[in-house]
Amino acid sequence: MADSALVQISIRGADAAIINNQVYAALIQPPNATTWIATPIGDGTIRFTDQASGLILGTPDTDPGTQAYVTTPGSGAAITSWTVRQYSDDIEDDPVAITDPTQLTSGYYSLQAPGTGEYLYRNQIEDYSLIPKRIALQPPGLDQGPLIIQVVG
Repeated sequence: MADSALVQISIRGADAAIINNQVYAALIQPPNATTWIATPIGDGTIRFTDQASGLILGTPDTDPGTQAYVTTPGSGAAITSWTVRQYSDDIEDDPVAITDPTQLTSGYYSLQAPGTGEYLYRNQIEDYSLIPKRIALQPPGLDQGPLIIQVVG
């Protein structure tokens, strides 16, 4: 797996975690925090596979608001790989497309559903409980900012 990277994803201050095959932002770190294996697909996108289960990060369709989940490769999910862009610390810089997971460094990124204008996001307006929050495809016109990818291996 020389062309892959081990990463963790954080969105709006909470780590992405798998709960009952759905992807949530866990405000309190669960004992099974998700580590993803990022691998290139060859079409300019990157697939994120849960290191523990072998299930891939995707969505069942491309409708805005659709919650991310994990599924088996070849399941027929609408999205099974992501267009990844890295943001620099300088707000004036344009994001840079990342197609090789070995280029990932810990920092700010976006994960976009290929061929759409929809990104993974966590709703900014949520209740204040510690209940895990849904990670879903962003509705149009809603700018939630980038997420954080932490390279762990």
